[in-house]
Amino acid sequence: MQLRDEFSQLKRQLKVAQKQEAQAGRELEGMIVVYANQIQALALKVDELESHNRLLREQLEHAQPTVSRLDQGK
Repeated sequence: MQLRDEFSQLKRQLKVAQKQEAQAGRELEGMIVVYANQIQALALKVDELESHNRLLREQLEHAQPTVSRLDQGK
């Protein structure tokens, strides 16, 4: 009888462990989705900033000679 009780207890522990592992997996999947969305938002912002920077550089190239570049010494 003792062996059956031990087997039943181990079986219950296994089910609990499997449920915890499944929950952890779902949480990790959720984190991956959040990080992917953040990466996508940051990539879009980088594109926007690069476009704006390109526009500013073009304006600087066509500006009056009284405007000097900060990086002209490099």
